[in-house]
Amino acid sequence: MKPLFFWTLAIIFASAQPARSQTSATQSPTPAATAVSRPASPQFSGSQPTAGPAPAATPRKPVYPKAVRGWNVPLGQRDRKAGSVINRFIIHHTTNTGDESPYFMRNNERSSCPTWYVTSNGEVIEFIDPVKRPSSTGAANDYSVAVETQNTSRAPLWGISDESHEAIAQIAAWLSMQSHLGPYKVDIKLDRTHIIGHNEAGVNKTVCPGPSMRLDWIVARAKQIVAEQQARSH
Repeated sequence: MKPLFFWTLAIIFASAQPARSQTSATQSPTPAATAVSRPASPQFSGSQPTAGPAPAATPRKPVYPKAVRGWNVPLGQRDRKAGSVINRFIIHHTTNTGDESPYFMRNNERSSCPTWYVTSNGEVIEFIDPVKRPSSTGAANDYSVAVETQNTSRAPLWGISDESHEAIAQIAAWLSMQSHLGPYKVDIKLDRTHIIGHNEAGVNKTVCPGPSMRLDWIVARAKQIVAEQQARSH
């Protein structure tokens, strides 16, 4: 009888204990009233200034007379160093068969914008006033003007149309007849020292303007254009 008595007492004692929390003994419950205060994320903070609108390109009359239109663009506002002589016409290709105009009109991620952009149908768009510093050939920008050319095909040929070649030759001829652009002296002769590809500018390793760009043809054609204009003026 003695064991039965003790078992009965144990059962009565256990039933009298308060119910145990369902939370594991090794897992403390999170106090509801002690939340940690965190600073607001900057992107949601009311004190964070909102970004203003990106600078917009605005139309202007082009300096180059055969350009179909001209623009003032965000990347075209830098002056050349005082005393700079513009003595290189540097030719690039875009590596793109699409229209790059929207890219050059904005403050793009590569900070890339030429003086002129030549489309595959031979149109010339002036994105940077040639008096200003282009944003296309690194350390050569102070003493150069630059053209970007739309491709007609991708690698490996990076095709360039006949119309684009003609338009670039026309720009080269015009440049060779300028003595000054604004306060800057111009000394661009129609030879392969002054009319060069991006890969010949000595600023970085590149294959631009690609194997289809006929630089020697452009120089020869520009000479012909100048000779024809001089003949007509006499």
